[in-house]
Amino acid sequence: MAMVLKMPGFLSRPSWLPARPSLPVPGWSWLRPKYPPVAFELDPKCLSMARIGRRKDETYLASFNVQELPAEMVELDFMKARLSAPERFREMVAQAMERDPGKLKGVSVIIPDSFARVAILSFDEMPRRRADAIELVRFKTRKAVPFKVEDAAVDFQVLPGDAAGVNVLAVLTPKAVVQEFESAFAAVGLQPGLVDLSTFSLINLYAPILEKEMGATSEYLLANVTSTYFTFVIFRGPSLIFFRCKTFAAGFGDDGGEGAMRLLKRELQTSLVYYREKLGGSDLARAYLRVVDLDPEAVERVFASVPEVLSTVSIDPRRAVAADGRVSGAQGDRLLQRLAPAIGAATGRGGP
Repeated sequence: MAMVLKMPGFLSRPSWLPARPSLPVPGWSWLRPKYPPVAFELDPKCLSMARIGRRKDETYLASFNVQELPAEMVELDFMKARLSAPERFREMVAQAMERDPGKLKGVSVIIPDSFARVAILSFDEMPRRRADAIELVRFKTRKAVPFKVEDAAVDFQVLPGDAAGVNVLAVLTPKAVVQEFESAFAAVGLQPGLVDLSTFSLINLYAPILEKEMGATSEYLLANVTSTYFTFVIFRGPSLIFFRCKTFAAGFGDDGGEGAMRLLKRELQTSLVYYREKLGGSDLARAYLRVVDLDPEAVERVFASVPEVLSTVSIDPRRAVAADGRVSGAQGDRLLQRLAPAIGAATGRGGP
């Protein structure tokens, strides 16, 4: 079954995304379609599931499931993903759904940022037809990605901005990567209606909080830090102006030791040099951190050590959705960090 990134397009526009009369607004993570209330996040080490419930004016975490993946189950070689034990993976998906009382056919699937390539591209203008715009994105990125753009699933979103021309956030991933996981879910009767990246789902979860706390003028950073990859995103008010994802070498981030922190700090400093020199930045009002499988205090010290970051705070999904006593205390904090992207995808773009 052929698969593309299923980003619903031409939907309602958030208040911060300015209309361009001559340009249709394509779909990406912040446009608001109708979402299945269940989302799975696939991490190279873990499969997480979150179901969102709604009652009156409250959105809450109705159920969840986290299962550790056997070593080497997810193999990624030069942007080619493969499940070494697809039957076992399907069993894990089925088990997660069996424990859940609801019955759904549609789910969202969140894949690691490192399974895709993300770029911010500038154009003088964009074609009116979406198919033509996607071909233009393919042409622009053909020499910048380590795979054939003809074989990639592609989507993009126009970014807000007052400057001349059009800036777009473009995402490309080999179709084989998406197909490998879609087929596993389809085998147990689940149809992935949306395939998205971890950090974009994280931003979706926290969008209302970021808008409230940072407003229209602050510059700030959001970091998604795991033991296999980490992503830095910088915002200037409502505009996403920087995206960088780097992977740890195999096993390098497993113990969260000094080597991992040195790499994290080096890449952060490199990113901030680009932010200052190429993007005209100076200070970042805050760094919002999601940390999984690493020491959160050590990661926070890395961000607190650079002068451009004025403050740091951990992302707390309980600020976006209600959670009961099953996710309390330090263990609950770690669990919610793990579940945050899946919760973001299940709540929908732009939060509850």
